[in-house]
Amino acid sequence: MVLLYFIGIILFVTSIMESTELTETQNEILDSVLKGSTNFAIDLYNVLKNEPGNLFFSPISLQLVLALAYSGAKASTAEEISKALLLPQKLEDVLEGYSLLLKLFDDPSLSVANKMFIEESFKLLPEFQASADKFFKAPADLVTFIKNSEGARNYINQWVEEKTKNKIKELLSKGVVSKETKLVLVNAIHFKADWSVKFLEKDTKKKTFYISKNESVETDMMHMTKKLDFLHDKELQFKALKLKYAESDLAMLILLPDAIDGLADLESKLSLIDFTEKFKHFSRPEVEVQLPKFKLETSMQLNDVLKQMGITTMFSKDANFSGISTQSDLVVSDVIQKAFVEVNEKGTEAAAATVMAIRLKRSLMLDNETEVFIGDHPFLFVIVTNKDPAMIVFLGKYTHPNVEVDKHSHAEL
Repeated sequence: MVLLYFIGIILFVTSIMESTELTETQNEILDSVLKGSTNFAIDLYNVLKNEPGNLFFSPISLQLVLALAYSGAKASTAEEISKALLLPQKLEDVLEGYSLLLKLFDDPSLSVANKMFIEESFKLLPEFQASADKFFKAPADLVTFIKNSEGARNYINQWVEEKTKNKIKELLSKGVVSKETKLVLVNAIHFKADWSVKFLEKDTKKKTFYISKNESVETDMMHMTKKLDFLHDKELQFKALKLKYAESDLAMLILLPDAIDGLADLESKLSLIDFTEKFKHFSRPEVEVQLPKFKLETSMQLNDVLKQMGITTMFSKDANFSGISTQSDLVVSDVIQKAFVEVNEKGTEAAAATVMAIRLKRSLMLDNETEVFIGDHPFLFVIVTNKDPAMIVFLGKYTHPNVEVDKHSHAEL
């Protein structure tokens, strides 16, 4: 089973629009936004990967709230966001592109909820609020940050917890919002689906997982041999397995380096992988698969990460969000994401949440033989829309089980 949750809180909100037949111009705009989306996901991963250990996050959630922030930003604040997201030059194309992108979430296994939480005494520009509602489906909810910031924090957290079926709790910790907070954007994604081809619990056995050539642990490894979407890229030295979800247009891609210690090399080549073109060329042989069951939880403060990606002004006294409101000078105080994923025999359960709060500035190719895909060493995994073009919804790396490491030599491997 796959259950995937994402919550994003930032200064603004995102969501789904009804699907319609696209014109040629709309297709061009959507392709441009999706190209930027993939590049942003890889760029974000390349910054986050520097922290040791497991990793899981939702690039699209962060991207969506940044795009909404961009729609109310001006001058260098807007330019930096635009450059990081590779946005179209015209604002109207950005808005159209993201409304079209959100249609890709129109999936029976996926739901998206968006909301802006606004200080009741704070006035948004009518055109910004209308744009947020029309293109991002972001309704506004008035709260009292000034009179009761703790009550507002609990109210937002309760909404997040409800939308993620209790998977993301305490997204906003104490102190993240205060009497000077003016807006908080929340984006919540919930995904739940079973594998189209399930693993059997009786086939799950304790197996060795090699964290490196010199370290290993015993962990629960799922097993099956079935006809599955598979490719082996000998040039980039990795195997890819696509595991589809039942009654869903999403799929999980698992990228397994050929070498036990090959993850860093694969990460360095990630920008060379076209997630749309590359994965048009899967074959469907018999594949013997072994994958660990795992559960990951992450919490990330993304201010410094975004600064490393060139988005700096929105955190400074020079921030310009005059397209949101003329009532006060605004600055982004915090961008936070929490994420959760669990992979087991039935499928995947996952959730993520991103928070951006804004305050006053002063507060600052293959044959027919059985292939082997043994996930017994660090690998990348991506949850994508199984469409053309593909969109990265979640991205992560699995480097070790959450158990004690056996630091014995495996030099013979």
